[in-house]
Amino acid sequence: MAGKVVILSLSDSPDKAFPPFMIAAGALASEMEVTIFFSMNGLNIIKKGGAENIAIPNAPMSLTDLMGMAKGTKLIACSTTCAMMKLEKKDLVDGVEIAGVPKFLSEAKDADIVLTF
Repeated sequence: MAGKVVILSLSDSPDKAFPPFMIAAGALASEMEVTIFFSMNGLNIIKKGGAENIAIPNAPMSLTDLMGMAKGTKLIACSTTCAMMKLEKKDLVDGVEIAGVPKFLSEAKDADIVLTF
C-alpha cells in the first residue's frame, strides 16, 4: 500500500457525508489503505437505509453509489455513540466493525493523513 488515510465522520449533513467516500474512493484508487470512523450523527450514514436519505441535488451519483465505489474501506462505528443511539451491529450496513475511541486512535496514529468531516 502507498499510505494510509483515516477519516473521522461526525455528520450526516450531505456536505459532510459525501466527502469521506469521495476521498476514500480516490485513496483506494491510489492504492492507499482507508479507514472511516463514524461517530455522533455520522453514524446515520452507515445505518441500514441511512445513506439513501442523504442527497445532494443534481449530484452525479448518490451517496450509496459513492459508497459502492469506496468498497475496500474499513468502516468503524463508535461503540459509545452506538450505545447512546441504541444501535446494534444488525442496525448497520454489512461490514461495519464496532469499536471504541482507542481503535480510532490506533488507526490515526499510524496514518499518513487524518481528516475530519
